[in-house]
Amino acid sequence: MTSTNYRILLFACLLFSCAGQVAPTGGPEDKKPPQIISTSPEKKAVNVPLDSEVVFRFSEKIDRETFRQAFFITPRPRGRIRFDVGGTKARLRFSEPLLQDRTYIITLGTDLKDMRRVSMAQSFTLAFSTGDSLDEGEINGKIYGSNVQGVSLWAYILPDSGGADEIDPHKKSGDYITQAGQNGDFQIPFISRGKYRVFAVHDQGRNGVYDPSEDRIGVPLRDVELTPGNLTYNNLAFRMFREDTTGPALDNVVMHNNAVIEARFDEPVTALDTTWTERFTLVNMENGDTLRALAASRLPLDARIFQLRVAPQASASDVTFFSSGVTDTAGNAIDDAFANLEFTTNAASDAESPQILRIVPEGSSRNHTLEQGVRIIFNEWMQRPDSVVGLAVADSANAPVSGSLAWNNPFELVFTPDTFLQSASEYRISLQNAALTDLAGNALFDTLGTRVFYTYNVDTLTSISGAIIDSSAADSARIFLTARQAGGEKRTYKTIIDGPREYRFDKMLPGVFVIDGFIDGNANGKYDFGEIFPFKPAERFFIYPDSIKTRSRWPNEGNDITIK
Repeated sequence: MTSTNYRILLFACLLFSCAGQVAPTGGPEDKKPPQIISTSPEKKAVNVPLDSEVVFRFSEKIDRETFRQAFFITPRPRGRIRFDVGGTKARLRFSEPLLQDRTYIITLGTDLKDMRRVSMAQSFTLAFSTGDSLDEGEINGKIYGSNVQGVSLWAYILPDSGGADEIDPHKKSGDYITQAGQNGDFQIPFISRGKYRVFAVHDQGRNGVYDPSEDRIGVPLRDVELTPGNLTYNNLAFRMFREDTTGPALDNVVMHNNAVIEARFDEPVTALDTTWTERFTLVNMENGDTLRALAASRLPLDARIFQLRVAPQASASDVTFFSSGVTDTAGNAIDDAFANLEFTTNAASDAESPQILRIVPEGSSRNHTLEQGVRIIFNEWMQRPDSVVGLAVADSANAPVSGSLAWNNPFELVFTPDTFLQSASEYRISLQNAALTDLAGNALFDTLGTRVFYTYNVDTLTSISGAIIDSSAADSARIFLTARQAGGEKRTYKTIIDGPREYRFDKMLPGVFVIDGFIDGNANGKYDFGEIFPFKPAERFFIYPDSIKTRSRWPNEGNDITIK
């Protein structure tokens, strides 16, 4: 071969070699999840040698870091595990021999991604035994709600006698671990018979313990028992929540004018009673005198904010605001270190007109119910004379609607009609600005004039009905049900029944709805997510598996819900 031909051949080889390394352009984006095409040992292998390695082969190249994040093994081998991950293969080497006569379970969770950051669709479980048989127990279920991919299931073995009260996810993860799939479904297979307590944990820090400051958790409805005659447990359900372990803090205190102080907390708060004036103390820092709160009330639209009335202040002074006996809605008491703030009083009189924060129904709104009244919510403390005036409701012919006016609180005026409003009709709300004044006598600032709203047409209404079937719920246990509209205006309808029996949602506008509910075991009127440690199971909940489509004047019946 001549030198010239050699150079041509070498150039051609380099050209085509480099061209072969260029990724093809164009075409649809690769969104196909990676898949496991083989393992060694194989699934359900028995009598696996104690010095074995574990190898996974994938359908495409995988990301090394996410492999380690998605990897779980039970029981934990002695010594260290070496990860050799590259291309389409992952090899695991153990520094110490495996245990004899043990079922090992390796789970690759949905955190595992390919090189294009596409996650596995479902977690993968490899089970093998160093003995002559596999454990055959299995727990199946679902995590309900949004953002459930990557949530781990921690199954703890409960001792036959005593010790159950010591199980604490704050200290360690479970004896068996797997991850939920994209839709929340999960499976904990190849576990031994016995009793288990399972938690769903979104371990954000990936440190193997539950941290309330950053993790979400789901508490089970009950513990699980697998027996020789029943090695499968189905329908273990979870709802995730973020545990509130931090007490509220006083966030800001300001005096708007010489007679009104506004205090804001960093979260909604409650108290042992509703006498808020006893929860708040104001002390003059210069002479130690107490500035007494004449009255205190929470704003209707924001449970974090309170306004206090005080005697008009003639001069500015530095005052410390103290709060005591205050808790958040989870029952956490305020810490003394965050229960007080300093502010400067305001000697200026109030010269600003009050304003409307919200009117219900809103202007030009439709499908207003016939029995509902009108609510006006103001931004500040209003005068409440013995004879309530300032708001009138009339029909489209300007004929007044008879009814009564009342103040729910210093910020909220309510009109209640004496009789139901007319179907498919127009109504008008008029305000008398001069009659609606704040504590300083400033009249309402309102330039919108008359508001119009429309009631629904009763001929378009429908209903949903059925029965709740549950052999394990007491007849006296209240069951709360909610029908939520899917899409559209996202209306919700609620009803309560006493024990498993027939239910019915009446006076519904047509649409597509999903029904969910819960059994109020402790009769407090709200759903309880349970407690982690000490353990307290969550209340039982249910979701009707099918959406229900309703049409005008056609009741949708027979939607029976069997609580498993």
